[in-house]
Amino acid sequence: MASDDDLFLDDSPHTEAKHRLYRYYLDAWLPILIGANFPLVRIVDGFAGPGRYKVTGRTGSPQIAIEAILENARLQPLLKSGHRIVLQFIEQSPGRAKHLEWELGKLVETSIFTWEVKTGDFDQVWTAELDAIEATGAKLEPTLLFIDGFGYAGFPLDLLARARRYPACEVLINFAWESINRWALTDPSKHDALDRLYGGNRWRPGVDIEDPWEREQFFLAEYQHALAEVGWRGTSFRMLNDNNQTSYHLVFGTTSPRGMEVFKSAAWRVAPDGLFQFSDLRSGAQSGFLRDLTEDMVIDDLKTQLVAAYKGQTVSREELDIFTAWHPIALSRHRTAALTKLQDEGTILEVAPPPKRRGQFPKGSAIRFA
Repeated sequence: MASDDDLFLDDSPHTEAKHRLYRYYLDAWLPILIGANFPLVRIVDGFAGPGRYKVTGRTGSPQIAIEAILENARLQPLLKSGHRIVLQFIEQSPGRAKHLEWELGKLVETSIFTWEVKTGDFDQVWTAELDAIEATGAKLEPTLLFIDGFGYAGFPLDLLARARRYPACEVLINFAWESINRWALTDPSKHDALDRLYGGNRWRPGVDIEDPWEREQFFLAEYQHALAEVGWRGTSFRMLNDNNQTSYHLVFGTTSPRGMEVFKSAAWRVAPDGLFQFSDLRSGAQSGFLRDLTEDMVIDDLKTQLVAAYKGQTVSREELDIFTAWHPIALSRHRTAALTKLQDEGTILEVAPPPKRRGQFPKGSAIRFA
């Protein structure tokens, strides 16, 4: 076992918040996929680390994924019926990879999942993995790619897009805005790396944006658009350091409205004010911090979007469910509240068949907009 302190990573409150978000998502995501009768599900941690943080001693994302499997009561009967989960942990540093193997070796052996640690650069290891799968004519299993690196290199868009060709694959990516803004934008030698990150040069107009917030939002939006163009829609969660400046955004991408709902539900648990951000500056009291968003504002935004999309139309409740799922923040409870407000305002003219009470919009019903 390696003992050099240099192997271990610094911890922070927003790192702990990131891991809570990851765990909440896995708690819901894994039973859904296994319950959908996929015989094998894969989790790939592309920048796995040494398995433990210095100072705090907290365990890392590999153990969090394993705990999400072992401690999920809904998952156990499904796994015992023959379904399996494969965990792949990729770490560039040989010393950290060795220590991670030692940490994971202390866990109880079980037949319901398998794990392996691979040493090397994520892009090289994952390229070889996909090459091997495709060489046999097989298909990639439903996979969550957790890409939590230290910067903006090593996970080019064209490589991620290869996973998108297969069904039920999702991504959770550390979009390292601080590193991009501080080191890459002003150094032309690093611009090729940004081209690979974005799958092209769509980011380049952002260099001329002077306002720091507008520049950050441009670069984030363009990255999300790049993911959407290869088939992943999603949302993001902002992480701020102890100077209250953005460290990175966690960018989530999925092909499934259900997956989007699950991630947003996890994000609301970490940031109950709906801002989808966490700051080290006030790590103990996030709710209400920098509050410029309320649930009423989420509801009103969803109302506006519903009217713009469905004015003069009759649509099913199920279609409204999907529309709400793709909203970057709103949950099903906000959909019900938005529809109730629209009904009270006279914008919703009819619900058919008529529900038992006003303000109800049962599944199978049709909603007519003015």
